[in-house]
Formats: sequence, C-alpha cells, structure tokens
Amino acid sequence: MTTNMTYTLDTCICVKIVQNPNFVNLLKLHISKNSLVYVNEQVIKEIQRKFGYEINHLLGHLKSSLGVDVFYGNISDKIETDAKYLLKHTSVHNGDAQILAFARDNDSILVSCDKDLISTAISVGVSTINPDQLHTGNLEFQISKGHDRIAQTVEKISKQIKKPIKKITWELFTA
Repeated sequence: MTTNMTYTLDTCICVKIVQNPNFVNLLKLHISKNSLVYVNEQVIKEIQRKFGYEINHLLGHLKSSLGVDVFYGNISDKIETDAKYLLKHTSVHNGDAQILAFARDNDSILVSCDKDLISTAISVGVSTINPDQLHTGNLEFQISKGHDRIAQTVEKISKQIKKPIKKITWELFTA
C-alpha cells in the first residue's frame, strides 16, 4: 500500500467535521484512501479546551467520516523551535504557529478554513486546502479506463444559480 498524500487538519476543520457530517463530502474527494491524516497535539488541546471532545472519540469520528486512518501527532522540540520562528516572522498566533510548523515538518498539506493561517502557510511554502473554497472552482476528476486516465472537468454549478439557496444543516445528537 503506497501513501498518496499527507494532510494535517486544523482545529476548525475537526470541529466542522464533528458538528456537520455533510461538510466532509467535498473534502473526501481530495483525500484518497491511502493518505495519511494527522491531528496534532495542539489541535487536540484546543478542541478539548473549547469543546470538551475526548481524543479517542474525536479520532474515531474523523476516521469514520473521512474513510482513512487518522493519527495523533506530537509536537516535537524541532516543531516547537520552528513554531517560535514562525511567531517572530509571521502574523500567526502561538496555536496556529504550532499547527503550521507541524504541517511543515511532516511535509503535509494543511487543511484549514482559517484564511489568515492559509495565507501564512502559502507564504512559507506549505500546501493548503480550504474546504470552504472547494466548491468555488472547477472540480477535476480522474477516471480510470483500463490504463488510460481521462480527465473531465465539471463546470461551476454556481454560475447557473441566480439567487442563494437555503442551506440545511443536519446535526447529530448523541447521548
């Protein structure tokens, strides 16, 4: 089994996936079954502090939602040093600096909805995905037919829509 890509999830992405099961659908188009997905120590601390989610429940929920293994990543001394550098030379706050340093150290794609963090990540050479923006561009699908790969581009549906549509949010309540 070869790994396609490595992803680091930001706090906001984890919370959105837990709170809205429909949110993950577009994101799953970009994360293949063989990918590695990380939730690092800083993200877990933020989620536990703000929302009270237990780590094993969170990792299990993310794994079942994304359909890939999700791993816990420690913030090493090397990552901590890089985070301090990012704090001095960019506009990110301490938590985001650690998440960004982790993504950089693991050569992973940062998945976040935080536009400031994404902007900073791009400026320091980290690839990013903003799931809030996935629906705004053309979607490209690779279809396998024998040994050939046929690329099809799906035009933006948003061009055809003249007025906003009411968005329905589904929530799951567990006891």
